[in-house]
Amino acid sequence: MAPDIKLMCEQFSMFSQIILVGVFIIQSSLIIVERILLLRFNKLRVLEDYLAVMTIKLRILYASTEVTQSSRLIDIIIRSFQLYSLQSFNEVYKSIQIL
Repeated sequence: MAPDIKLMCEQFSMFSQIILVGVFIIQSSLIIVERILLLRFNKLRVLEDYLAVMTIKLRILYASTEVTQSSRLIDIIIRSFQLYSLQSFNEVYKSIQIL
């Protein structure tokens, strides 16, 4: 029995759209985080955080162009957030030690 190519294409298209919607939601969240960081920290710290957020955005955009490799997209998103969270935690910890 031959596979239904039309059905497979529709399923792949739907899956691709779901991934792209997920990427859009994450990008929107990053913009919100970016705005919060701009409001909370001094100018030097803002620049550092802005660059970190932009790096994460670029990684997500790069991964989203390869929709067929959805596991890679998810892996890059998770690693980016883990790295950014770790950097932020370390900065907060250093600030507390200084006080």
